[in-house]
Amino acid sequence: MDRSQFNCVKSVLRDLTLGKRPRVDDLPVLLNLHQGRFVEADEDRVMVYFHPNIIHVPSKEDQDSRDEKAVVKILGQAKQDLNRKWTVLRKTYRAASDQQQMSGTEYGAYRFLFFIHSHRIDSSGYPEHNTVYTVSIWDREWDELIWHDVYPEGRKERRADIHRFWTHASTNFLPAISGSVCMGRNTVDQIRPGSIRYRTVYHTWEQPSPPLPPPPRDTVMFVLATAMFHVNEATYDDQVVMPKTWAHVTGHRPELIPRLVFCGLAICLESDHVPDDTLESQRRFLREFGVAKRLQWLRGGLKDYITQAGWPDELSDALRL
Repeated sequence: MDRSQFNCVKSVLRDLTLGKRPRVDDLPVLLNLHQGRFVEADEDRVMVYFHPNIIHVPSKEDQDSRDEKAVVKILGQAKQDLNRKWTVLRKTYRAASDQQQMSGTEYGAYRFLFFIHSHRIDSSGYPEHNTVYTVSIWDREWDELIWHDVYPEGRKERRADIHRFWTHASTNFLPAISGSVCMGRNTVDQIRPGSIRYRTVYHTWEQPSPPLPPPPRDTVMFVLATAMFHVNEATYDDQVVMPKTWAHVTGHRPELIPRLVFCGLAICLESDHVPDDTLESQRRFLREFGVAKRLQWLRGGLKDYITQAGWPDELSDALRL
């Protein structure tokens, strides 16, 4: 982790522990580092790749006025991983997969490709908030893309925009993905309409604060919740469907945002950017991330992870838990 990444992680953690919306551009940095932390311990771990750029999806009017076609590329080690065959998780195909593995073929680790989108919106209830965040997730296990949108206002238009975006965008990952054991529909560089599903029945988002849902920009918390849910469920051998409870869509469940905060703090403490590994040095660093008292869902979940990890009480006290 370089200094720039370290600063991104600190920024996200500081905002989350204060109950603020984190800067969305910093999220892929923390999420990918969180994934990498487990690779060293488990080489066979099924993973999620978070595209480093926030992809703005223009409206139909804006898309019609542009001549160039959108390009979405996967680069570096992630692209190398996608060039490898995918080990199918479903039991139906396990025998064929195991047989091929015996030949010494190197298999890929990334099951999900996770893309964060921003959309412009004219909100009637929140005129000062003009951005909604949604996510697209390509699932190598099922050879399909699923778009998630939690915000009710303007959803119909966003669905049309995302459909138009993906069916016209040029990608560099479909040819590699089509080499899976049992799938192979996508052999071109564009996603076919039949490979896109839409997950938009999150009416829970509208219920806690009638008559208005939370502000559009709060959907950044849904992005984090969806990201961690797919990280946790990546080895599930069926289609992954995120529950629609309030605790899930906001990330309040212990295994979602609280787990990410704990892992982010651990990543920082294990890095070379904390001066030394003495208890006092760690306490000084953690004092920057004292958890706001009103965030009981985060305080409880974070304390449980710290206890399980065997951290000294002094570190828990530094976080004001």
